[in-house]
Amino acid sequence: IFRVMDELEQRLAKQRFLHGNRLAESDIVLFPTLTRFESVYEPLFHVDHKPLDQYPRLIAYMQDIAHTFQLENTVRFDINIESYYYSPMLNPENISPPVTATPML
Repeated sequence: IFRVMDELEQRLAKQRFLHGNRLAESDIVLFPTLTRFESVYEPLFHVDHKPLDQYPRLIAYMQDIAHTFQLENTVRFDINIESYYYSPMLNPENISPPVTATPML
């Protein structure tokens, strides 16, 4: 995961989107993944080698997509947390969700 995130960070230094300056399907797929990273993936799946704030270009990219396509109000951290943390299949150990999720949007 972090090798790919490092690669994406480098790629975004040279271009606006993942495959140039035009939005692609991969950008649409990556956006919700990034919005869930710190509130769900990091604590629940222990994906905590490097926090998202160590990737300034990925954060700027996520904020750019949210603002450009008016997605800020569509990102629901509460629903993300609820759907992952309260699922017995995804969270059989019943790990408690973080008290606050810091939105990067």
